[in-house]
Amino acid sequence: LVSLSACFLPSILLPSLSYLALLFPFCLSHTSTLYYLVCASMKVAFVHPDLGIGGAERLVVDAAVGLQKRGHEVKFYTSHHDPTHCFEETRKDVEVEVLGDFLPTGILGGKLHILFAILRSIYLALVLLFRVWTGKTKKYDIIFVDQVSASIPILLLCGKKVVFYCHFPDLLLAKRESVLRKLYRKPFDWLEELTTSMAHMLMVNSGFTRSVFKRTFPWLAKRETPEILYPPINLTGLDEGLQAARDSLTSDERWTKLRKYKCFMSLNRYERKKNVGLAIRAFAQLKERISGSEFAKLRLIIAGGYDERVRENVEVYQELQDEAKQLDVAEQTVFLRSISTADKASLFLLCTALIYTPSGEHFGIVPVESMAYKRPCIAVNDGGPLESIKHAVTGYHAEPTPSKFCDALHDLVSMDEAAWRVMGQAGRNRAESLFSLEAFSERLEELLVACLNGKKVSSSN
Repeated sequence: LVSLSACFLPSILLPSLSYLALLFPFCLSHTSTLYYLVCASMKVAFVHPDLGIGGAERLVVDAAVGLQKRGHEVKFYTSHHDPTHCFEETRKDVEVEVLGDFLPTGILGGKLHILFAILRSIYLALVLLFRVWTGKTKKYDIIFVDQVSASIPILLLCGKKVVFYCHFPDLLLAKRESVLRKLYRKPFDWLEELTTSMAHMLMVNSGFTRSVFKRTFPWLAKRETPEILYPPINLTGLDEGLQAARDSLTSDERWTKLRKYKCFMSLNRYERKKNVGLAIRAFAQLKERISGSEFAKLRLIIAGGYDERVRENVEVYQELQDEAKQLDVAEQTVFLRSISTADKASLFLLCTALIYTPSGEHFGIVPVESMAYKRPCIAVNDGGPLESIKHAVTGYHAEPTPSKFCDALHDLVSMDEAAWRVMGQAGRNRAESLFSLEAFSERLEELLVACLNGKKVSSSN
């Protein structure tokens, strides 16, 4: 036996070692592949305070569904989930468990909201911890937390790794009108930075948010650089609705009237911070740049979310109409309120370009939607649009002044159709490569696998 082993072992071991030596550089550069040689899937828990309908909810639902499609086990833990007011996937595609909905969200008409949000998150984490300790729930590989970081110290005991996704620092979103309000917020601001620092990995929705994060939490920024994970857009769902949108252009009277014009669209909520008046002022200046007959062929569509119960919505809607009259463009400006998803698709097909006027947007999904529909976008030259839009390739960055926005509008009015189509296709290509659900899920998986393996990943998409 010894003789046989001496004869055959070298012939088996040497080629095997040579093969492993060849694989070693490949494995170093493909950490996720190395991980899956050991573990076929991850067990991931998503902890989110209120699983309703909003931008933050859309992102975590897309994250959970994307991971599930890639073979991982996912489950949501939340303090509130209303089946009549939620994304469809949370009703039928992913498992959701509600813990602590009996706790109040505030007192005296919603006051002390942040305090009760923290208490609800801590209760949820304690219940989950009890289940893990008693063996009713297995320890998770990854716990994905967003919005409220206060529960992270407890959740560290419930999973191997905890990831925190920062949509935007909460302390910058809170109002501080008085000295008393500032004093009230102080301990919560300190708690936010402390508990956020305890996560094994931090993620943000854009490079802009990452720069704000670093300025807001300078102590934490020295220890940890957040990874960028851009919010995605569902291109498949968008494409599925295109035919119905095309049909409505010829059947819906609202759109048939506008088809003979070259239309520009602003798509934002009727809120002052969205600065929609900039689009009207830039459009009005265009009268001075082109002939009267050319300008008569143009239309500006102002569309967006509107709730008559919200005083600001009502006031801004009226203010914008008054401004259009003062600038003598009322007859060429169309105002639409609370449009449906189907209406939005029809409007994107109808318009030549999108005018996106907010400043300081954390990310801004609307410019990405515009590119997905092959429509150039003019946006303010700061915030998220600096990353989503490629200047003069998929759209334009402009200073938030009527003259600069008008320059971009003039370029698009003067552009021949072939060049416009090239710009539109470049936008679609960019949306597919950087902001599709597939790209998002792949990037998220890469980050989570790296976190489990204690690796760092490049922060650029």
